[in-house]
Amino acid sequence: MSETSPNTVRNWYVSRNDKQIGPYPAAMLKQLAATGKILPTDLVWKDGSDVRNPASQIKGLFPGVPPTIPTLPNQVTEPRNLPPPLPRVNRLASGSKTESTVSLDFNGIPTPTSSVHVSLWSPIAIFIWSFFLSPLFGSYLLYRNWEALGKSDLARRSLYWFYSYVGLFILVFLGVWIDNELILMLCQGVAAVGLIAWMIKEAAHHVDYVKKNVGKAYERKSILKPLGVFVACAFLCFISAGIVLSQLSSSQNIALIKTGSLPDFGATNIETITSNFLNNPVWTEGVTSDGTTFVNVNGTTNREDSKVQTLIQFFVDGKSFHVNALELDRVPQNKIATAAFFVLMFEEFETLKSKNKARDDTSSFWATSKSRVTAENYEKINDGMTIAQVEKLLGKGDEVSSSGSMRNIVWTDDDFNTISIVFIDGKSMGKSKFFD
Repeated sequence: MSETSPNTVRNWYVSRNDKQIGPYPAAMLKQLAATGKILPTDLVWKDGSDVRNPASQIKGLFPGVPPTIPTLPNQVTEPRNLPPPLPRVNRLASGSKTESTVSLDFNGIPTPTSSVHVSLWSPIAIFIWSFFLSPLFGSYLLYRNWEALGKSDLARRSLYWFYSYVGLFILVFLGVWIDNELILMLCQGVAAVGLIAWMIKEAAHHVDYVKKNVGKAYERKSILKPLGVFVACAFLCFISAGIVLSQLSSSQNIALIKTGSLPDFGATNIETITSNFLNNPVWTEGVTSDGTTFVNVNGTTNREDSKVQTLIQFFVDGKSFHVNALELDRVPQNKIATAAFFVLMFEEFETLKSKNKARDDTSSFWATSKSRVTAENYEKINDGMTIAQVEKLLGKGDEVSSSGSMRNIVWTDDDFNTISIVFIDGKSMGKSKFFD
């Protein structure tokens, strides 16, 4: 016995005494059977199938009725007392926004001239538009179509494609952000291969499935709405990404100047020099009317008991930059004055650095002198240590006596704390201390 069920998206046909009517959606087929318009002995089959079975063998069509042997072509079936023929009516198809006109046959069985029972976007339109807009557009529409067709596994697979392409576009954004050509080339390759695979495996399969199982018996949803939504979302994403990348690029350009250095002024970065010379420097970025990116640093300098408003401008070209202009109290300076200004900034920085180094060396010297001749360090000195090992611990000492291979070296601090060590053949052989 056939396990065929009418609960499918295919259309059904009915035959009685070599006369054929249809097609019918599954819901209408069950309704006709329930109202007696279709007999258990009528032959029924699905669109695209050559196998015809008695209606009683169709699962769920005649519950409780035993299977019936089909009527032979020359066999006359006595007509049953059927309800009077249905009038010609306009029937609103389920899930449809259009009405379906029906005609009568088989003594009152309605034969629809159109059987709209499911709403879908045109598979051909999805196929074509996805070629231009990427599977990001088409995979979501396929997901919705598969859901309408009751194919949850295929709908889920289409959703996976959709999420994959969302991730791919995020990866493209990151590649543009960090300016990584390898990532962008990889994304282009994946997108091209993915498009071909999706068109063949998903979109073409969807077209074939709808053609074989539904045909034209569906309400065609307008592709214009999803197209408009996709274009609007793409536009908003493009604008948002541009704003974000602009902000990130701004930070990168300023960082490029701050961490960069000028050829004539050593390896010291520009931020260090300008922070030493300008009071409260403020960094900003902009673009000129001809599209050139610039970075400005504004601040004040102290000259002859007055503050001079200073602006230094750099032009950025990719990963390189150069000094473009200098203004002092809003007065543009020529190239010679600009060069002299940078020389002055660098000299003041070097002078300050030398003073800081001398101060640090002095502090380190006194800190070392006062800290090394201690009881703690004295306990660390063991017999057999070399002069170099002891000097690493106590610093340079004073040799007070020597005889042959024996040497006596003394370490004394400002408080006259003293450590004395005797070395024989360069190794410690005895020690003594005096602490006030």
